[in-house]
Amino acid sequence: MTVSTTTTKNSYSGNGTLHSFAYGFKIFADADLSVVVRNAAGAETTKTLNTHYIVTNAGTDTGGNVLLSLTLEPARMLTIQQVISDRHLERLSLSPGL
Repeated sequence: MTVSTTTTKNSYSGNGTLHSFAYGFKIFADADLSVVVRNAAGAETTKTLNTHYIVTNAGTDTGGNVLLSLTLEPARMLTIQQVISDRHLERLSLSPGL
């Protein structure tokens, strides 16, 4: 069995003006992303879907955007990462031919 690798993480530096950030990989549902902001001191805060951000284009092969409710301030780093839920792992294990 061949296992392919795909980029499932995008990172961005804040500039105080942007609030839309692209993710370049397919997700099946908005909740399939983890969105984390790290400040200059290195402290990380996991953001909450539909409170701190929304997701566009779930289900699209080429990805979409994460739209933050506020701009990403300078000296902050945003990481968007795909998370594989137990539901997706179960689907994979039940798929014929794997």
